[in-house]
Amino acid sequence: MLTDCSQCRYLDRHPNHHGDILCAVNPAYPNMWKLLKDLDRSTLNSLPVDICTHFEIDPSLAKTEITLSLTFQQWQQLARNSSASSTILNFFKDKQIEHSLSLTKNDWQTIANSSNNSHVLDHLAEHGIELERTSLD
Repeated sequence: MLTDCSQCRYLDRHPNHHGDILCAVNPAYPNMWKLLKDLDRSTLNSLPVDICTHFEIDPSLAKTEITLSLTFQQWQQLARNSSASSTILNFFKDKQIEHSLSLTKNDWQTIANSSNNSHVLDHLAEHGIELERTSLD
């Protein structure tokens, strides 16, 4: 008997593409279920398909979401020293952290002159701080 993946507690509804479904027990199972669910009962009963609803995930392997409130340096240290560093770095990859900073115009100019980040340079230019061209440019 095939388990209906849409009713399964192990179904992952965070697809990479529209229509994708994933299974925490067996990633190939949902695709097989889609293909085989329309077969006649005698053909279906002759297939060696396990019922994944009887499966229990080891609790030590289950993912647990925990909210951490850390400073930027603490997040950096955690990313450097953790076996989950790629997960932490991927979280921050596209995360924008907005913070205002009060610096002198000379300090902002130093940042502009030493930066190769177009986003930083564009934002500073909006405030009248342009990258200074040296005589070597």
